[in-house]
Amino acid sequence: MLGFKKKLNYFSSKDHFLQWFFSHPDHRWIMADRYIQANIMDFFDSFPLRMINKIYETQEATLHPSSGMFACSVQNSAKSLIMVFPELKKLLGAPFPGWAHAVLAHEFGHLYHEHGKKWIDPLQAQIEADRFAIELGHMDQLAAFLEERPESIEKRTRLSYLTSKYFQDH
Repeated sequence: MLGFKKKLNYFSSKDHFLQWFFSHPDHRWIMADRYIQANIMDFFDSFPLRMINKIYETQEATLHPSSGMFACSVQNSAKSLIMVFPELKKLLGAPFPGWAHAVLAHEFGHLYHEHGKKWIDPLQAQIEADRFAIELGHMDQLAAFLEERPESIEKRTRLSYLTSKYFQDH
């Protein structure tokens, strides 16, 4: 076998993607809350179409409400899920969803880099997903979100990366 990946989705425009995304049966919970819907729409404004197509070309990625803390992504060969936990769902319905956008961008970063399909050091995966969120313009919100998390080596390492990235860019 030559290892070619079958393309599942290709979106010719952001509107084409948004129509698919919001009409997906797994996203009824998003459509049931106009604030969450508006904030998800706003979130995808920062997403370049090329990145959307890279994520969705070989997998179907959907958002699912669940229980836990904030979010996590789960991947297999054809389907990916971002589990939206109650804290994130609440932030998605808030008037200022900056942290929610940063967390979602981070989780989409795991899908973009296909962390669930390969072995990678967990801390390196977190930093790659953070880098993706930064590329989408969520550095400040991600840093603020991480600052509020309990102290850990992972938190400090990720914040050190964000700080070095900030000073590298300024």
